[in-house]
Amino acid sequence: GRAAGLFALAALGALAIVYLLMHQLGLPTWVFYGAIVLLVAGFPIMLLTGRHERKRAVARATGVMTATPATGVQRHFTWSKAALGGGIAFGALALVAAVYMAMRVLGIGPVGTLVASGVLGERERLVLARFENSSSDTTLAETVTELFHIDLTQSPTVSVMEASQVGIVLRRMERDPGETVTLELATEIAEREGIKAVLAGEIRPLGSGYVLSARLVAVGTGDVLWAGRENAASADQVIDAVDRLSASLREKVGESLRTIRGDPPLERVTTRSTVALRKLLEGSRANDVGDVGRAISLLEEAVAEDSGFAMAWRKLGVVLHNTGRDRERRDSALSQAMRLGDRLTERERYLTEGTYYQLVEDDDQAAIAAYRSVLDKYPDDRIALNNLANIYGSLGREEEALELRLRSIALGHAPAVTYQGTINSLYQLGEADSARQVLGLYAEEYPNQPMMINFRAAFASASGEYDSAQAILENLRDSQRGNPQWEMLAAFQLASVAGVRGKLTEARRHLRVARDNADALGMTWTQQQPREYWEGQIRAWVLLQWNDDPDAAVREMEAALAHLPMDSLAPEDRPYFGLVTFYARAGQPERARAYLAEYEAEVDAETRADDEEGWHFQQAELALAEGRYEDALAEYRRFRELLPGCAMCALFELAAAFDRMGETDSAIAYYEQ
Repeated sequence: GRAAGLFALAALGALAIVYLLMHQLGLPTWVFYGAIVLLVAGFPIMLLTGRHERKRAVARATGVMTATPATGVQRHFTWSKAALGGGIAFGALALVAAVYMAMRVLGIGPVGTLVASGVLGERERLVLARFENSSSDTTLAETVTELFHIDLTQSPTVSVMEASQVGIVLRRMERDPGETVTLELATEIAEREGIKAVLAGEIRPLGSGYVLSARLVAVGTGDVLWAGRENAASADQVIDAVDRLSASLREKVGESLRTIRGDPPLERVTTRSTVALRKLLEGSRANDVGDVGRAISLLEEAVAEDSGFAMAWRKLGVVLHNTGRDRERRDSALSQAMRLGDRLTERERYLTEGTYYQLVEDDDQAAIAAYRSVLDKYPDDRIALNNLANIYGSLGREEEALELRLRSIALGHAPAVTYQGTINSLYQLGEADSARQVLGLYAEEYPNQPMMINFRAAFASASGEYDSAQAILENLRDSQRGNPQWEMLAAFQLASVAGVRGKLTEARRHLRVARDNADALGMTWTQQQPREYWEGQIRAWVLLQWNDDPDAAVREMEAALAHLPMDSLAPEDRPYFGLVTFYARAGQPERARAYLAEYEAEVDAETRADDEEGWHFQQAELALAEGRYEDALAEYRRFRELLPGCAMCALFELAAAFDRMGETDSAIAYYEQ
């Protein structure tokens, strides 16, 4: 009994050590089970040894027997030999494990990894084909395919070609970018892109459950580099089955078992609800094609289906931000994603932290640290590269921003936002010709993308080619009929082109169209600004800045303000800054100062701190109106310091201030800049 108890304690200690080594060194799971087998086999041996050793002890004590018999089986059952045998057994297990790990790392034999054997390279890209589906659930193929994609994004050893990149290749192949990627089509894409392997699979019904099988196929030879199969007893078990299959693939490719085991279960970082997952997929696709209204609705349905779906909360916050809608809803979604951080993959968690600190907390340094953490493990992560570049740009670190964006473009098939940011960075750095070259690459990758067309119009306008800019924007508007987001943006741009050409009636007509589409989108500012006020203040600004009639402009603004119930708006939503600038430029600094004082009295300190750069601009406008030119120059410069990423901000105002001071040379220098 004592021997059994002591052995049990020793066995638990041995298993704890083996388990710890398995996780720390990335040993295969069978090492742990092998230790269990050895301990189970050793248990009866230890019991027999204990029994015989006790007999010997009793014999020695009574003088009947003083030594171990030299013959017979009993002579082998001694503590020293049992310990030696156990040591040899565990030593043999350790040797087998060491040989296995060496063969795996060196790519020897069937246990060798694909990276170690040279079949695949580090961070090798794969093309993921849509799983074939023989079950009655028609949505299951897309769900399983996306689950594989999500899990493989956690791997530092292998990556999957993104859907947007696949779409670019399909467009070049003159095929529908939304076409289903079968194994045959995936192989063709891989051949064009120089990718070595394609991942494909199928789903078959098995009673009330499913059989999921997957295989990694070499491009060119068609050899199966890896194959796996898992059963799912029901639809709820599909995620776990994908998790096991993906882990097996990652192990074969060459990822450390330690990192694979360190990843949280796929179910925990996605959702148990296949309905919520489908909503996320549909919402992401809608966002990719520019249908942001539908994207937001689908993502909201996803989080309603599973309120703990952190990935969907993050996506919802990002889409709301990119469309400029409802900051409160955006912040709420991102905050919820942060609270659910333990339900995200490591990569997603760092991305969520970066987005949250960047947009909600306005803490650039914390956001930079989060995105750097992503790039330390996933150096090719497009989202981290883009968002980090955006922060550097906002801080005036344009060279660093440009380096990150060019790095993303060099990876091939960069996202559209990367091209947009690169063009902006080059323009900020004064390299307009290089910016045009990047626009050419952008047009090759995304020939019909609305934002690319919008950039073409911007380049034409920047060169004074207004007829061309107008024609491009009209074609953009016509091609996006039925999409209020792009109809609105095209109308605003057309109004700008008309306005700069002095066609003010035409500009106002385009602005009314833009307002109609903004109303259809339910944008926050349209709810805060009644149409009568919005159109009236536009007329007031036209009278002030283009017709040079400040008295008429003030009368028009007063009439517009009669339609704006300021008291019904939250203080931070009231247009104080616009009114300060208007009345200062209209020659009524007393009225401007009154609005600025009301802003300081009504708006809370936290919001005022967020608006610091705007406050300095208003102080500059007021000082200029009151003839305090030195104060105006100081405030405009402070405004520029707070916006280091905006190379042109306040340059015109500084020039105008010097002009009014009679310092012509300085005015000319700023106008030329």
